[in-house]
Amino acid sequence: MIVSIMCSNCGATREMCSHTPRGDMIAAVSLEGWGSCGSALYCPDCSCTWRARNRKPMASRVNTCALILDAFIRAYESGEGVEG
Repeated sequence: MIVSIMCSNCGATREMCSHTPRGDMIAAVSLEGWGSCGSALYCPDCSCTWRARNRKPMASRVNTCALILDAFIRAYESGEGVEG
């Protein structure tokens, strides 16, 4: 299954391929620089410029990983994930 996440600021996407979400894969996406605030995900470029555009800090990596996992769950439950 191929699941995409999209940056809430610029629309950049990141595809992940797995039949089941693995913790190491989700953590790796976060370590690539993807960040979050609330329920919105931000690509590495937009995460780097976050402070210039916003007053509040980004959420923790735990929140970012939870949002990425949620994208997998939603895609799996809805059947929207592309088979790959």
